[in-house]
Amino acid sequence: SFGSGDKTTPRAAAAASAVTLADNLRVQAMNATGQVEAVHILYTQFGGTRTDGEWTGILAGTDAWTADPLVEMWPVAPLYAFQLAAGADTPSADSRIAIAGLEAEAVAARTRMEHFYCPTMMVARRTGAVITVEWDSLTNLVLDTERVAAVGTHGFVVDGVTNGATITGVAASGKNVEITMSVAPTGTLRVRYAYGMTAAGTDSWTANRGALRETWGAPNPLAPSQTLRRWALADDIAVT
Repeated sequence: SFGSGDKTTPRAAAAASAVTLADNLRVQAMNATGQVEAVHILYTQFGGTRTDGEWTGILAGTDAWTADPLVEMWPVAPLYAFQLAAGADTPSADSRIAIAGLEAEAVAARTRMEHFYCPTMMVARRTGAVITVEWDSLTNLVLDTERVAAVGTHGFVVDGVTNGATITGVAASGKNVEITMSVAPTGTLRVRYAYGMTAAGTDSWTANRGALRETWGAPNPLAPSQTLRRWALADDIAVT
């Protein structure tokens, strides 16, 4: 899980460090095995802790997989989407099985020369009182209604508002998310998703919460009673 120990390194530098690590792993694997085919690095995005969700390493996990086209990195899961183990800030046993299932699906997809990655925020644009966030996603998006994260604004925050505008609605449509504000917001705006949150830490989830995922789902090959989902990566971007 890239970013799990990094709270202060600038986002771009942390992403570059992750890419360097992945490339070193690639070279070592090829040297050790004689493999000539591409080496694919699968990773999870750190979710923060039960109380603190502001770690720059989280954002580096969003950027790393597109930072260098020559390094095959594929994000399979953001950890905010998985329940934590009792007394720890790491995924529970059931969550680890689900993550392993996503890794298995990613391996199968890459073997077929298909893509497998989590929805990634691309751009946010404001028109009047509506901010439209466009995502790079393999299938359409939906706001999940079954988890603890499906409350309030579904993990979305608009920062930098100077006129008191607040979020009154969040809706997924195709591969976009529309955030409706009470009035047209002013200020240097940013959209944050499942990042930078705080919590009392009294339940089994990270402080960062988010309900956005793809419509895609599949039975877990390692535990068929589980349904695997591709959850959107946490991010924080400027509104244009």
